[in-house]
Amino acid sequence: MEAIQNKQLLNVAAAIHTDIVIVGYGPVGAALAVYLGKLGISAVVIEKNLDILQMPRAIALDNEALRVLQQIGLSEDSFEKIIINKVQMYCPFLGKFAEINTSGYIDELPKLVTFYQPDLERALREKLATYNNVQVLSGSEFLSFEEQSDSLHVLIKDPKGFKQIIQTRYLIGADGASSKIRSAIGMDFKGESYIEDWLIVDAKNRAGKAIDHVEFTCDPNRPTPHMPAPGGRERWEFMLQGNETREEMERPEKIQELLKPWINGQDLEIERQAVYRFHARCCDHFQKGNVFLVGDAAHITPPFVGQGLVAGLRDIANLGWKLKAALNSKKAAVLLESYDMERRPHARKMIHLAKGMGMVVMPDNAFKAIATHGLIQMLSKFPLTKPYLTDLKFKPQIKYNAGFFQQRKKGFKTHSYQFEAGKQIAQIRLKDHQNNILKSDDCWGTNFTIISMGANIHDHVSLDLIRQWHEFGGKIFHLSAASNHTASTDFIDIDNQWALNPLKSFVVILRPDGIIYDVFEISKASPSIQTCIKQLA
Repeated sequence: MEAIQNKQLLNVAAAIHTDIVIVGYGPVGAALAVYLGKLGISAVVIEKNLDILQMPRAIALDNEALRVLQQIGLSEDSFEKIIINKVQMYCPFLGKFAEINTSGYIDELPKLVTFYQPDLERALREKLATYNNVQVLSGSEFLSFEEQSDSLHVLIKDPKGFKQIIQTRYLIGADGASSKIRSAIGMDFKGESYIEDWLIVDAKNRAGKAIDHVEFTCDPNRPTPHMPAPGGRERWEFMLQGNETREEMERPEKIQELLKPWINGQDLEIERQAVYRFHARCCDHFQKGNVFLVGDAAHITPPFVGQGLVAGLRDIANLGWKLKAALNSKKAAVLLESYDMERRPHARKMIHLAKGMGMVVMPDNAFKAIATHGLIQMLSKFPLTKPYLTDLKFKPQIKYNAGFFQQRKKGFKTHSYQFEAGKQIAQIRLKDHQNNILKSDDCWGTNFTIISMGANIHDHVSLDLIRQWHEFGGKIFHLSAASNHTASTDFIDIDNQWALNPLKSFVVILRPDGIIYDVFEISKASPSIQTCIKQLA
């Protein structure tokens, strides 16, 4: 890695000053840039490509990813999606052995959708263009960085070959699996690569002909995931056999042969074909000093549960608000260290889940296929195990064991919901005084939020403490159940999911990413709010 030397010798232009530099303008880097734009933080994005790569890559998003996109300000109709209602799994010896129910909604959002990645990237870039505090330097290349006493000096090269220094507080590596930022801070990947290569085939002009769900043919000889995508697209993934080469598999006649069970050769229009090797890797740390890794730069997830891009979006939701808070906090180091503490264990859980699904999708032989698929088929029929296998109960929750929240021995339970510090709060429907029905995430701000259930918190804490809370941007809302709202109620919990508890009034302090910072009875409001203010000061 080239070091930054004397400015005259390098003919380096005068430094640009910004709060944050993001290297990489793929979907994760773009999503972080949009989030920082919304938060009002000055940032510069470095991207070597001049435009969006016009080819499908990532294809699936779950409700958690859609929620992040909602939180950073992307409108629901900003890019096209197909809602997937079921995932079916087939064994050549047993037939259909499992069906995962992905119909319906979690947190007021579809459980599973497919999408076309260039559409999402375009939507993110259009949204970013509405902010004037984030600058994108396309066609520029990251070269190196140096740590100074109070800043980082990032050296880049522009499209004409001229060098430029950017002086910044924080540097973010969103530059993918072969990240230069990860190499620069000496964070090696730990994990494994699968020995098998896969051919990905994306066909177009399949409107009205493509399947309407996701299916996995879990054949030891040729595992094949298959799914639709927006814009009349359809995708197949074929595992290569031991004697097959990349060149052979990408030939048109070979692709026609593989797709013959689904498509007549005359109807075949290929948008992309490429051979990949899947990886299951994760860094030992997602942070070194004031340098952070997000997305594929920090972790790579096998595609069997569609969590690759989703994990990157979880990263930026966790990190973005912390960067803003750290810029004005004397305790920035403690706050920022919680990013790795919270995100890395969850990312590893998702990698383990994907690896487990990989064992189901690609069994080594007929015996393993019959044993594994037969066990899943049997367990899917028992009442105790059926929801775990068929209703997405196997997916790890966003619930942290350690991080930036108050660790209490117990949470607080209403008649239908368990509040716990370190857990992502559900998204529910609320009604305001104008009778508008809103998603709860759209009601909170981009800073910390106090939500009082039952009694109004203004009646239990001093005006001075309320003033201190508002001074650093915190918001306060009073929620009531549909049956007992008053003039002081800001929002009505119309489905009585949170606020209905006739015995106790309680308070939730919510982080900007929807993680519960603390939950407590309203009698303990003053000391709990003071603790939060001190931690953020």
